[in-house]
Amino acid sequence: MNGPGPIPPPRRGPAMRVVVVLWRVVLALVPLVTIGILGWVPLAWLAVTRRRTQDWVMVFLTAFLCTGSLFLGGYTDDYDNWQTNVGVAALLMLAVFCTVYFLFNDLRRRGERRPTAPRHQPYPPYPQHPPYPQHPTGYGTGPTPPPPTPPPPAPIAPPAPIASGGRIDQVRAELDELSAYLREHHREQESR
Repeated sequence: MNGPGPIPPPRRGPAMRVVVVLWRVVLALVPLVTIGILGWVPLAWLAVTRRRTQDWVMVFLTAFLCTGSLFLGGYTDDYDNWQTNVGVAALLMLAVFCTVYFLFNDLRRRGERRPTAPRHQPYPPYPQHPPYPQHPTGYGTGPTPPPPTPPPPAPIAPPAPIASGGRIDQVRAELDELSAYLREHHREQESR
């Protein structure tokens, strides 16, 4: 369960950034260069990468409007009638609209994916050993209570001066008590 933690996504190098920017520029220029006829192309790329229904609806609506404007603009051979003027104006507006729509949504989408966390490691490293005691079998329903702590040792009395003989008498008395206790304990053991 203890591991190195989440792995950050790989960082793009400068060459990859240049490719992404060039791809974005090419897709943004397609509607302008084709005078709106292929205005649906950058929107299709946006729909493929974002995978949202709203984007697919925009692709089909734009493709329908581009095709209708192309037919309306090329309906007659006369270049000074209302159908040609409306068709060409619609194609030019679609070219500008598709370019702006693509750039706005693509830049916003890329801005949302950027991490806002600082570049340093966001979490402290995992501890090497778990902070709870392990079960002898490795399996259990919960943490076991910690073992009881032993009582603190009794303070040691400072030694009495040897010259007075009080310390030696005290040790002799304690040894006599201990021998009496051991004799009594030994007799109990034999009687069993």
